[in-house]
Amino acid sequence: MARLIVEQGGKRRSFRLNEGKLTIGSGEAATLTLGSEQLAEVHAELELRGGEAVLRLRPGVTPAVVQGRRRGSEIRLRHGVRVQLGDVELSVELEQAPTATPASGPPVTGARGRTAGRGRASVVQLRETRADRFRETRSMPSWLIVLLLLAGAGGVYLAMTKYSKDAREEGFAPHASQVTIEKKLAGAEFVGVLLELERVDEHRAELSPEWIELFEGFRRQALAMQAEAIEAGHNIDGEPVWQTQLKRFMDERLRTPNRPAARVFLQRIADFRRRWPTHSKLGWCDRMEARYRDLADLSSPPTWEDVAFEVDTLTWAMPKDYVKAFRILERFVEGADAADRDKALTLMDEKVSEREEYFDDRLQQARYYYERNEPGKAVEWLVQIVIKIGDERMANDAARRITQMAGVERALRGYRNDRPETFSSLMENAILHDFAVEKGVL
Repeated sequence: MARLIVEQGGKRRSFRLNEGKLTIGSGEAATLTLGSEQLAEVHAELELRGGEAVLRLRPGVTPAVVQGRRRGSEIRLRHGVRVQLGDVELSVELEQAPTATPASGPPVTGARGRTAGRGRASVVQLRETRADRFRETRSMPSWLIVLLLLAGAGGVYLAMTKYSKDAREEGFAPHASQVTIEKKLAGAEFVGVLLELERVDEHRAELSPEWIELFEGFRRQALAMQAEAIEAGHNIDGEPVWQTQLKRFMDERLRTPNRPAARVFLQRIADFRRRWPTHSKLGWCDRMEARYRDLADLSSPPTWEDVAFEVDTLTWAMPKDYVKAFRILERFVEGADAADRDKALTLMDEKVSEREEYFDDRLQQARYYYERNEPGKAVEWLVQIVIKIGDERMANDAARRITQMAGVERALRGYRNDRPETFSSLMENAILHDFAVEKGVL
């Protein structure tokens, strides 16, 4: 037999596990549903087989943190080792592996009466439910996960609970705080250092100038670690962009080098540099720029073939970016000769007609997700319409639909905190701007 230990918000719960699989997440599709805004609807799968526990993260979700290291994909869990998933800590207490037998008792059902365990007998004997089912569109921001990573698995919770009210009343000893801080600095647990310094600040009047100088030095070290963690988290967000927008594009579109594709590729590299100026892949970007610079000099004006290809790249995948596509066409038309101008205007007409179909299709997709109780995905599609459709009527239609969704202000706060560029674009829409002001989001 084994037990799954779940720690969240100061509460510790224990679930009995049998051989088999269970899914963990914030949605009702998960076997074990946890009320966390920092987990995807189905975030991970936990399998217990032959006395061994393996945690598998779903593609695209926020990685886990194990013993201070960021982990993705598959994690083999050892007895008692804590795994951080957003604001939830998991650990497994393993005993001698039992013979795989079906679990006894009735299957666990969710809030809508669906069976939680599928296939084999239910793995988990208790399932959490949520009162508020609205989920934000992203998992925990990467920079915040790195804060937890460098603070050490479980360090944040321990630091937050270490000094209770009773402990504060026992008096303050600067030597004890010094020892605590030095230990946490050695382990890169800067969150714990900053929390301890808050306690020190409460007794600042009691400290000599030497003690104050010492603690301020500790503060500078902790803040420097924090800044590095935030930067590291930001760079982690750039990894999937590099993988899809750069590496995959090069592999698929530049097998036979050509100017239009090389030009788009170099533009994407320049944008990647702007957004992630300290990313580890910048060396790769340097090499690719050197390889394709002579083929497509960005300082020269684009040809019609360049423009047609770039517009195609912006509108061949989801979500389509008609704002950029029409901007490029309009700019090209201003200086084009008669023949190329006619081609550009014809393409603009085609994209206007295509955009109508795309708009109707995406509204249907958003409605589908909302009716399936996946409001985060529904909001995301409406958001993409607002910021990328390039038509005021369509954008306002999508914006009104967003404001009519119950609890959507939580999703908007998620965009504000985790995706500030997207949130800034949303606030350019008058309907959403007024709504955000009214709800206290802005």
